[in-house]
Formats: sequence, C-alpha cells, structure tokens
Amino acid sequence: MKEIKAKTYLHFDNRIKYENAKNYVENPKKVEKHSFFPFIQYTSSFERYDRNKGKRPVKIKERTIMYAAHLDGFIYSYYGRQLNTSYDKWVLENDIDECSIAYRDNKVGKCNIDFAAELINQICESKGCFIMVGDYKNFFETLNHSILKERLKEVLSVNELRKDWYQVYKSVTKYRYIEKDLINKKFGKDGQIKEKIRNDKKERLKTGVKERIKWSYFQTYPEFRGFIRNCGVNLNTSAKGIPQGTAMSAILANVYMTKLDQQIKNLVTSHKGIYRRYSDDFIIVIPRNASNTRKTFQKIKESTESLIGESGLTLQTTKTKIYAFQENMIFNLETSQRTAIDYLGFVFDGATVRMRQKSPYKFYRKAYQRIEIAKKRSIEKDTKKMLYRGDIYNLYSDRGIGREPYGNFITYAMRSQRVFDRVCDTNNLMMNQIKNREQKIRKKMRMYKNQTLHAE
Repeated sequence: MKEIKAKTYLHFDNRIKYENAKNYVENPKKVEKHSFFPFIQYTSSFERYDRNKGKRPVKIKERTIMYAAHLDGFIYSYYGRQLNTSYDKWVLENDIDECSIAYRDNKVGKCNIDFAAELINQICESKGCFIMVGDYKNFFETLNHSILKERLKEVLSVNELRKDWYQVYKSVTKYRYIEKDLINKKFGKDGQIKEKIRNDKKERLKTGVKERIKWSYFQTYPEFRGFIRNCGVNLNTSAKGIPQGTAMSAILANVYMTKLDQQIKNLVTSHKGIYRRYSDDFIIVIPRNASNTRKTFQKIKESTESLIGESGLTLQTTKTKIYAFQENMIFNLETSQRTAIDYLGFVFDGATVRMRQKSPYKFYRKAYQRIEIAKKRSIEKDTKKMLYRGDIYNLYSDRGIGREPYGNFITYAMRSQRVFDRVCDTNNLMMNQIKNREQKIRKKMRMYKNQTLHAE
C-alpha cells in the first residue's frame, strides 16, 4: 500500500507521521471511539473561460473546501483506501468499471488525457451520433445521507456498518466545521503563525526548555475548547451533504453513484451507446441510426434526467447540453449552431482537438507573474542576474519536461499531443497552442537585463 504522507498545514492537532499513528488508525476499537475535530472550511475561487469570448476569464467560480485535522486525515486516508478496494471489486462484478473514471486507483497509467482521447475517438468512429453532456448541481452538498449509507453497506457487503465504519460515516455526514477566515482573523495568517512557532522552537532550544512546541493553532486542548466556547462551531444538521476535500470525499461520492451509474449505463447500452462519469460531470453518446433517431435520443435524455432526480441529485440546467456529431462537425441540437464539446480539459469541434483555452492561458500568466516577482526582488537586492532563474526555467520551459515527479505543463501538453495522435484520427493542436513558449519566456526574462541597464 502506498505510504500515507503527513500534511504540512496547521490544524487543531499537532502534525504527526503516519508511522507514529498507525497502531491507532488501524485499530477498529480505537476508531469506533474516536472523537473527530471540526473541519476547517475555506472557499477556493478559480476562473472560468468561454472559448467564444476571447482569452480572458469571463467569471469566477467558487468551491467550498474542508480539510481534516492530522490524525483525522490519516483515518480518512486509511478507510478511504479500504473502501476504494471494495468499490473496485464491486464495480467489476457489476459491470460498471468503465463508467466511473474519476479518482480510480485501478486505472494504472491512465488519466484524463487517455479517457478524453478514447471517448472522442469513439465519437469519431460512430460517423454520426447524439451526445448529452451533464453536470450535477452542488454535487457533494446534495448527497443524501440515507442513500449514501445504503450504498456504503452494499459496497462493503455488510448488513450493518461496523462500529468503526459508522463512526467514520457519521463524521462526514453530521460534520462540524469552522471557517478559516475566523481563525486567521483571531490569530493571524498561517504564514505568521508558522513563523512564530519556528521562532518559539529556536528560543526554547537556546534556553534549554524541553517542553514541546506543537505545529498547531493551539498548544493545549483547553485552549482549543476555550476557542470553541467563545467562537462556536458550525454543524451540518441537514440530511444531505458531505465535506469536499477530505481523503474520503471522492470515493464516497463514487459509492453514492453506484446504482445511478448502473441504471444510466443499462439505459444507454440498450441503444448501443456509451456512458462515462467523471465525478460530477458525465457524458452520454448514442450512435445515430434508423432506430436511434432524434426523438429516441430525446426520450433517453428525459429518462436520464428522471433517474437522476430519483437519486436525489439535480442537474445544472445551464451546463446540460445536447449535441449532434455529423460530417466531422458538432452541432448544438437546441440551436442548430456549430459548436464544440468541452470534455475533461479538451475541446473537440468535430475535427480538431485543443486543450481547454484556460490551460495555456494560465500557464503563461503564472510564468509572467513569477518572472515579475523575481524581477522585483532582484532589483531590490541589486543582483546582476535575475533571482529564481532555475525555478522559472524548470517550471515554464522545456528544461523542466523531465522534472520529478510529473514534469511541468509542457510535459502535460506533450503527453496530450502524443496520446491523441496515437488514439484519434483528429487534428490535434496541443503543442501548437504553446509553440512559441521558449521565445516568450526568454523575452520576459531578458527584460530584467534591459531594466537594470536602464537603471544604471
């Protein structure tokens, strides 16, 4: 089993190594009595793009993330891995292994690139098909607890959850959480707190004080209790929702979807079609023929929506689209306009495949931001050569293609090009999207030399 690594963030308990917590975490008797700390919640914001509205981001999307205390996180990791093993076995036995493709540990060597290339190739080989793309609204927040519990028992092959499993299940359904903004408002930013902890450790080493300094917001449990007493804690009192961001969230979501995945797959395959789900996004492809007409496809769409409603989930109407593929073109069935499908980070217009527009945009933007920071600090320190040159080249040039463990964005683009060229008979433009990368990065880097010469 892959090593469970300790996290570096601050939380309500002290950071520890898994080897020191292993006997506790892997003891069901300990876990069934374990008292879980509240999660820490924050909002992650990221930009959304529209390929028809230029290269700039068009709106901000927010996602609520929660992360567990260190010991709690080890428990979620350990039980999540056990559940993953049971889930992999269950989906194979029930013939839906190929439907669920997100967060799978049995798809060794495959990632979103491979899944996207395989599906787009199947669309091309169909010569003509109908396509439905769907996105679940507030997916993690709307998972019904009763349904989740039943699916969990089914996948674990038990009539009732064991006491330790029930304790874990209860901690992610009737969960407690505290806003990170509240913590930072009261104690300062995490960077400041970490710096204080480091300084306190150094001071104690100098003075010979042996009392241990914890890598935590609180040095004692009474301090934490006092904080809760004064500031309160939020509790999920709803019969729905699990926290997004824990080591178990993804596998619990997959377990929740087992019956729905079965139902949609059976519906789609009865029409010789394909169904794939990646977390809260799914795609259905139905070959166009004498028996699968536009009217038939509309009924499949309506049946799918009905099954989704019965499972306690809701589709995002603005993101649920229906298309037709014919003569190497994609058409929006509702408007009859030519368009493209955005699937797992790749945009397919019927003949050409590109990386989603935000990917190269973010690559260059982050590179330029890092270069500007390096320039500013280099000027402040009056250096002849720009600082952080090695890091910048490793992250944003071909020099970092083989960088451990995953390379850089150029590595991703190269792999995308290679996989699509091998799998799909399409015009694949991934490397074309970043063709002048070296010149652009070097030009920005050279500008530091010009600035320093001008200053002299």
